[in-house]
Amino acid sequence: MSSQERTLSIGSVGLTVLAVGLGVVLIVLDLIPGLPGALHTVISGLPLLLIALAYLWHQLVIRSRLRGVDLVQGALLVVAFLLWSSYQFFPNVAHAVILNDGAILLFTTDVAFVVLAHPRRDAAGGARAATMETLGPRDPGAAGAPRVDEVSRHS
Repeated sequence: MSSQERTLSIGSVGLTVLAVGLGVVLIVLDLIPGLPGALHTVISGLPLLLIALAYLWHQLVIRSRLRGVDLVQGALLVVAFLLWSSYQFFPNVAHAVILNDGAILLFTTDVAFVVLAHPRRDAAGGARAATMETLGPRDPGAAGAPRVDEVSRHS
């Protein structure tokens, strides 16, 4: 890992720790009666913004290893967190609900990629070809990877 990658990695980890820490602070502040709404609004958006930036930073560190679906998933996740944080910061802006609904769409799409890009298991526990198996290369030696005869049998 180069010194530039190490610096990027440290920055990503720092933002992640800060985001999680602010999430804990948010929960603690929820237990305090009478917390001003404006303070809660700012604090609730910060962990989301920071984790989006941390993940974007992380993507910069590993960018040479990202291909196809992984690149798309990373972008979906970053944009989803940015939309969600924007909704937290500006809930009363005209059409703010579109920010929240956009985040919902992107989060569900991201998880759909994960579910559909991995092989499903049949009742006997054997692997069979997934609907979207062609999205990325499979390591034939990986645990649970279908054998050639299994893929051809289920195709």
